[in-house]
Amino acid sequence: MTKVLVIDDDEKIRFLVTKALELKGFEVIEAADGLSGVKSGRTLQPDLIISDINMEQLDGLTVVSVFRMHPATANVPIILMTGQADLAGMRRAMALGVDDYLAKPFTIPDLLASVNMQLTKRQAMQADADQRTAELRSHISTSMPYEMLAQVNGIIGVADILMVGARGMPSEETSELASFIRGSGLRLQRLISNFLFYTQIELTASDVKKVALLKQGEAVHMGELLKAQALAKAQEFGRGDDLVLELTSAKVVVAPEHLVKLFDELLDNAFRFSKAGTQIRVITGANDQQVFAAVTDSGPGLKPDQLAKIGDLPQVTGKADEQGAGLGLVIVKRVTELYGGRLVMESTPTGGTTARVQFPTK
Repeated sequence: MTKVLVIDDDEKIRFLVTKALELKGFEVIEAADGLSGVKSGRTLQPDLIISDINMEQLDGLTVVSVFRMHPATANVPIILMTGQADLAGMRRAMALGVDDYLAKPFTIPDLLASVNMQLTKRQAMQADADQRTAELRSHISTSMPYEMLAQVNGIIGVADILMVGARGMPSEETSELASFIRGSGLRLQRLISNFLFYTQIELTASDVKKVALLKQGEAVHMGELLKAQALAKAQEFGRGDDLVLELTSAKVVVAPEHLVKLFDELLDNAFRFSKAGTQIRVITGANDQQVFAAVTDSGPGLKPDQLAKIGDLPQVTGKADEQGAGLGLVIVKRVTELYGGRLVMESTPTGGTTARVQFPTK
């Protein structure tokens, strides 16, 4: 039987929602406030959560945030009940991971329609995730389908807001929502691109003949290629003054498209995880044993346990700020290893991070 957790400090509304769901065959768990709702959700693991937004102790947005950070409830659909169509609150809720809104007063058919839609979506998402996991379990972590769907849900959620209220919105708010959609779309595009690239690299690595051909390719001027990419990336982030280049004319036998992707991930991480006004240092060099390129940022740095996991496939965490983290460095590590090289990471929690790729001298 499908379990639904209903959280509301209004006893009458809680009673009506509970009875309507029970009549349709759902098992309902009631919680009279946000704190008890969080406890019930973690221990009983419902299939769907319906919560009021204005409650004492813990409000609905805090409840959503707590659920999304806990592995047991990170992907459970959440419907928020609200008495006010607060655009800023809706944007924040969507960013936290709310799946749908019910504006009070709502009808029972509206309630049931929302519940059924979210359960159907969850079933489809789960089926899709299971299929992808079965097909790619030896190649990629189960986080990928969830991360992709998280971005899609954000785009759809904000698009729904625009469809309903765009005519009455000030142009600034419309522009802000459009910017949110574009940002989510770009993140999704990069995620899918990385997913496909990683899969292709794994397939190539399993083909001995292809690997041999790659290692017999023409040498590429690594410094020239990295310079062009670094300047373009600095311009993309509006941080041209932060870039410091120390490049040599070192050559390396790596397919240009692989080298471009490798440098793109290293540079993107460096700019994304450091503040404007701090240096991004890019260095290339060579000796008798190796050719190397290093990108150093002045960001917050990594803890020892984080460094130990570099190159491992990212896992599902349920944390919005970690979505997509890690796959880029997995790609860097796999590409480097494909050509007999290695990725070396050096970092301290307060001293920035250096990512260094080393290739054997031919």
